[in-house]
Amino acid sequence: ENLEEHGTRRKIEQDRNGSFANKRLLRKTMLALIKDMRNIVRLMNKETLVERNIR
Repeated sequence: ENLEEHGTRRKIEQDRNGSFANKRLLRKTMLALIKDMRNIVRLMNKETLVERNIR
């Protein structure tokens, strides 16, 4: 019974660490996505500018 309790406690600690790591990873991913989106928007704006100049 005592062993089981210890295992549960360890699992809770692992879950806590896991969710913390996931949040950090998620934040990194979100920042990378935002960066990519900005680059895409910038490229799209450049393309429309070029199209306007051709016309």
